Amino acid sequence: SEEVSRKLAFRRKWLKFKGLHEKDLVVVFAKGDSMEPTISDNNTIMVDTSDTSPQDGRMYVIRVDGHLLVKRTQILPG
Repeated sequence: SEEVSRKLAFRRKWLKFKGLHEKDLVVVFAKGDSMEPTISDNNTIMVDTSDTSPQDGRMYVIRVDGHLLVKRTQILPG
């Protein structure tokens, strides 16, 4: 539901190779350094919006109070 500020091009062949579908993808730009060294300030992040089941050790974009956060999940036993 965010306003589109710019567009990036990706080869359909590459997306297919990665198992991605263009209708499920959005691109966001990182601000801040809380995910350093994995993600740096101003990095471009491709988000697969179809991946909604958190898995241990994977990164997800989460909306909290109108802000997007990128965090690595940790599934705790029990």
